[in-house]
Amino acid sequence: MPGGAAVARLARLPGVRGIERTAPRTATVAPTDPLDPLFGQQGYLADIGWSVPELEPIRPIVAVLDTGVVPVPDLAEHVMQPDARSFVAGRSPLVDTEGHGTHVAGIIAAVTGNGIGISGIADARILPVTVADASGGATTASLIQGLHYAVGRGARIVNISFAGTGYSALEQQAIDEATAAGVLVVAASGNSGATIGRVEYPAAYRHVLAVGATGPGQIPLALSTQGPQVSVAAPGSEIISTNAGGDGAAAYVPRTGTSVAAPMVSGIAARLLARRPELSPSQLRAIIQATATDVSPAGVDDATGHGLVNLANAMTASIPAKDGPEPNDDPQQALKRPALLPRTLRRAAATAHLEAWSDPRDDFSVRLAKGERLIAELTGDGGSDLDLAVWRPGAPAAGRTGTRDRRWLAGFSINGTSDERVTIVASETGPYSVEVRLADGPGGWYRLRVSRGFKRNS
Repeated sequence: MPGGAAVARLARLPGVRGIERTAPRTATVAPTDPLDPLFGQQGYLADIGWSVPELEPIRPIVAVLDTGVVPVPDLAEHVMQPDARSFVAGRSPLVDTEGHGTHVAGIIAAVTGNGIGISGIADARILPVTVADASGGATTASLIQGLHYAVGRGARIVNISFAGTGYSALEQQAIDEATAAGVLVVAASGNSGATIGRVEYPAAYRHVLAVGATGPGQIPLALSTQGPQVSVAAPGSEIISTNAGGDGAAAYVPRTGTSVAAPMVSGIAARLLARRPELSPSQLRAIIQATATDVSPAGVDDATGHGLVNLANAMTASIPAKDGPEPNDDPQQALKRPALLPRTLRRAAATAHLEAWSDPRDDFSVRLAKGERLIAELTGDGGSDLDLAVWRPGAPAAGRTGTRDRRWLAGFSINGTSDERVTIVASETGPYSVEVRLADGPGGWYRLRVSRGFKRNS
């Protein structure tokens, strides 16, 4: 600034109203990105309607059942390091020589706006659970142990980016137990492509949210396993995320497949839970499916399920009605739930929901005395064909195909609609099971009414 004499001369000039030292000012326009250097390489975030995670009072725990998670700088504050656990001999849960688990965790919860690397989908806590060896191979035993541990440590979402052929009744049981505990299991559909008739597990188990992958133009990836088990899809082509062993330019790498699509859905589920912690697994599933954007091929299909997930739509969706107690897929599971018709009631009703692959059957326990008459009436929403059956005490669980020994059948109604009625007279005292089964169609809501009385003498 000029000296005093010069300032005085300037001040006397016509039109000069005052002279003072300038002060800096900055634009008040919000930045167009969250200030993470690699945000520009995360075009897939726009495809799923991403927004900067809000700081909610609750930060849900997402268990990453994988090859381990290294607490790299972009993840460290979100990784539950003291609670990390490995179920593979000689493997630390915080070491990840393959890099798969760290990549998955970064997609879910890399810290947004810290000026480092990428932006994650959710402000969630990551529970590393190692279930795979250095080559990326997991086993049924390690997956089951990992699921039990995740549930016990308070996880509300479990991400499994592994798949393989071969059904395991024990894996299904572990998933059922997780669902009963209020945990949503999200799994990659697999990378075997559109092979007809092939499904991969754990994505194909009941009560699992199975995720397929899309590529550029929101077209299904050729490698993404297809089938009726696919619930939704998410971007899965060249997805950049945290790298376990790299630094500098190598600290972030791209990967392709359903393994990187699944954690996007887990991240969306975590965002929903952070805002609405009371949501059940079935409600989370319903919101994510209902708010997905339909992509080619049109309608619900084997490649993308209900469509491409959409975080913006999900976060503004209304809360769907809560389904009945799950899982209740067979008479043995129904016995673990409070009876729909206990000995103290003469009539009762239930409103619940069925879905073609993930939840095709519901069983309800009713307590009858020998000689009592049971009337069961079913009314569906009309979009599907529902069947109604009553099973005698001691009826076994359904097998993998949903069939069981018909000698246990006390009565049934199959008329090709969603409205059914069954009347039986109890041949013995004990817990009978009323089963609603989806015979055809996508599923939907139904109303079941049951009442008791005694058979009149003729």
